Amino acid sequence: MALGREQGSAIGDLWLPVVLVVVSLFVLMAFETGQAIHDRGALADLRRSQEVLTQRAAQTRVFADRFHHRDRLIRGAREFDRLAEYP
Repeated sequence: MALGREQGSAIGDLWLPVVLVVVSLFVLMAFETGQAIHDRGALADLRRSQEVLTQRAAQTRVFADRFHHRDRLIRGAREFDRLAEYP
């Protein structure tokens, strides 16, 4: 009978810490979920604010590529003309 009381007392002593750990985990999960929702909204706002800049950078890149290609064609034509002058 004494052994049963000691075992019951050991289980009773562990009950409160186990409940505290479980409750703490649920509170942590709720906090992390709230943070994830907030971060997602902030990232969406950041993406919207940078959308115009991204489009402008893409247009600038296309323009620079076309300009570079045109410049190479002009240099090639000049080189061709220079070589055609001296047979």
